[in-house]
Amino acid sequence: MIISSLPIALTTLLIAIAFAFYTASAEAQSYNARWASMINQGGICMQKKEYKKAEAFFERSLLESKSFGNRSKEMASSINALAGVHMEQQQWKEAESYLVLALSMREDLLSERDPRIANTCFNLGVCCFNQDKLSEAGHYFERALDTRYSYKSGKPEDPHIADELAWLSKVYARQGRQTDAIDVLEQALSIKRKKLGAAHAETKSLENELDNLKKNAVKRD
Repeated sequence: MIISSLPIALTTLLIAIAFAFYTASAEAQSYNARWASMINQGGICMQKKEYKKAEAFFERSLLESKSFGNRSKEMASSINALAGVHMEQQQWKEAESYLVLALSMREDLLSERDPRIANTCFNLGVCCFNQDKLSEAGHYFERALDTRYSYKSGKPEDPHIADELAWLSKVYARQGRQTDAIDVLEQALSIKRKKLGAAHAETKSLENELDNLKKNAVKRD
């Protein structure tokens, strides 16, 4: 069912992967190296904002990932990279489709506390938020936080946690949950101050967001 909801290009690639077949181990090793090369070149294109080229490299990496098996960490990484291309272009629906599949694979292949699962959940939260799918966005941000807290063994100073808290605050604010929005944003701001310092631009940005939330909460009261 997941595949049927994916973009046609990805569905075609997955069908091609299903029928690909490599016999000799030497050939498989060659394809492994090619997969890494495609991922690296795609990443370089992303840095240059050459999204069409990046997408082409990541699509090729997805085909090459067959050498690791029909469902592998490498295949999930290729699909995740394709999602990144669409996120950078604010193509949220397309990115979400890729991320749902990447998350499904990572859930099967990785520990439930693996930070890569948290990363995928965070990206899904961003995609859902930008489509006004607030319930789904909140779910993914909360799951990312749960995974990250467990991974860090109770050390909440991870900047990723601050980012996830800040996005969760946006969800709560749109849902009219002003008290919850303020609470989680204060937690995010505390982490940013500890990690980046009070004068950092990201810290200042969160301070401004928090001030606005508090002003809006007063107006509602």
